[in-house]
Amino acid sequence: MNWARFVISGSIGFIIAIVMAICIERCGGAIGGVISSVPTTILPTSYVFLTEAGQTPLEQSESLFAAPIGILATNLFFLPVWKILPSKLEKRFSNTAVTFITLLISLVIWFLAAFFVTWLETVVSGIGVHIWLFSLVIMLICMVVGFMLCWSLPPTPKGTKRVKWYIHLLRGFAAMFCIFVSNWLSSSGLGLFAGAFSGFPAIFSTSIVSVSLEQGASVSTGAVGPMIIGGCAGGWFALICGALHLYTQWPVLASIIAADVVTIVIWNIPIYFFVTWRRDATAAKKKQLHTVVEVTLTDVPKKEAEEKPSTPENDSIHASA
Repeated sequence: MNWARFVISGSIGFIIAIVMAICIERCGGAIGGVISSVPTTILPTSYVFLTEAGQTPLEQSESLFAAPIGILATNLFFLPVWKILPSKLEKRFSNTAVTFITLLISLVIWFLAAFFVTWLETVVSGIGVHIWLFSLVIMLICMVVGFMLCWSLPPTPKGTKRVKWYIHLLRGFAAMFCIFVSNWLSSSGLGLFAGAFSGFPAIFSTSIVSVSLEQGASVSTGAVGPMIIGGCAGGWFALICGALHLYTQWPVLASIIAADVVTIVIWNIPIYFFVTWRRDATAAKKKQLHTVVEVTLTDVPKKEAEEKPSTPENDSIHASA
């Protein structure tokens, strides 16, 4: 094992984890959620996967092809828990208790989902389905769900409080640890599990927890939909990068950089504009509906006065006049 590579890749993840939470905190949930999903923390992990000694290019690529398994568990199981559960608990518990209860439940659900999908991949591979095709189907499912959740976006306010410095450090160390474990699994010959664990929501969990503790649930909850659709970028990167490594003679760094650029161009940039469009469209629709309701409520008293039936008392008044 090359421990130096592990430390370097984990250190890069440490820095990126801090930057990502700042994006969500300062840019607001929707836009911050997409920006923070640009393929970054998967880059050092990919380098370790694709340079693993004693493995063929096919085995190296398959470790990377397994990354969408963890991404699916994150997008369709981990993040929806944060969308649904806090609102159910906030009336009974404090914000801190709600945050950590949600974290515990979401992580348990992630592991259960990841193990199930990993088992499912071994089953379908037994009938001749390549892991690349299996992961492609996973990404298409995540993409559809992400578009559906982002079609109507709730308000995603920017943070009004600064996250404490030690929260940033804890987030960075958590990301560093998870990247380290993923690389260790790869070096131990557990490529499928290493790839799946590379999709572990270390960045998302630490970012959501820190923002929730400091800003409340409104900022982090608003980011869930954009996080899901933006988080697909890691899966697309894994499929593209693994394919470049397997079918070209490019150096590993060239494959990683090319895959990252392609993913940003064909996915993250369009998704940024899509989320912006849906956020503004949702706000405009709500404003229009609010205006219609106000006009309707204003017109009701006038119509009631105009339609008020005449009475004998009113008739006598009009006659005397």
